[in-house]
Amino acid sequence: KKLRSILALVLVAATLSSFALADSASDYEIDSRGAITDYNGDFGDLVLPDGAKLIAEPSPFAGEDAVTSVTASDTMDVIGIGAFENCRNLKTVTLGVNIQGVGVDTFKGCSSLESLYITGTKISGIRRDAFLGCNSLTDVYFAGTEEQWNELEIQDGNDAVLEAEIHFNYRYIEIPTVSTAQEAADFLYELGLFQGTAENADGTPVFELERTPTRFEAITMLVRLLGAEDEALSGSWSTPFTDLAEWAAPYVGYAYEHGLTD
Repeated sequence: KKLRSILALVLVAATLSSFALADSASDYEIDSRGAITDYNGDFGDLVLPDGAKLIAEPSPFAGEDAVTSVTASDTMDVIGIGAFENCRNLKTVTLGVNIQGVGVDTFKGCSSLESLYITGTKISGIRRDAFLGCNSLTDVYFAGTEEQWNELEIQDGNDAVLEAEIHFNYRYIEIPTVSTAQEAADFLYELGLFQGTAENADGTPVFELERTPTRFEAITMLVRLLGAEDEALSGSWSTPFTDLAEWAAPYVGYAYEHGLTD
């Protein structure tokens, strides 16, 4: 229905704003080795800070049911032994580009874990029982190729990883901090979600941020958000609508065919 296309814009905004809800670097205590030794925050969505290289033993996070997601910084080399063991409400894990391995028992018993993102290709292996009991794991997103994946040493007790669907050549997008609508629009332009309505004299796009998007524009952004623009533009669609702009017809046609608008 009409609201569905508008909800896509809400989804974009919610996705961007969710990063502001993460914890602060000041919540972590890091020793001279770069090891996280203590945590004073509210758990939830953990963003392990730059400068941290590993998690000390015993881990300040193990057994904490309040942990819902973990994002490891690019300075981390390894996720240590039992670091998030028995975090039963942990659903999403994102490993930084410099992670070289996942240690023994790291995510053991994380029964709600659904998605694992490996954003780099330096990882050499996953150690014994790192994902034992992660029976909800359905998707692993890997920055490398299938050949690189097959070269990893995945030890016993990681059937959950081996049985998940592996998505290769995953591209990690770092969400920037934005303070103006123009900065947000520029970022969405880089992602291909915004393309502008015209060009300035210097070749930069005109976004017309002062006005409300039309229904056509909202549906177009929804299709792009779903990664379906190429399919929409190459397809032949039939709709009952009589007021379609020519440029918008493929997007609306795709959305109508897939039940995204009525």
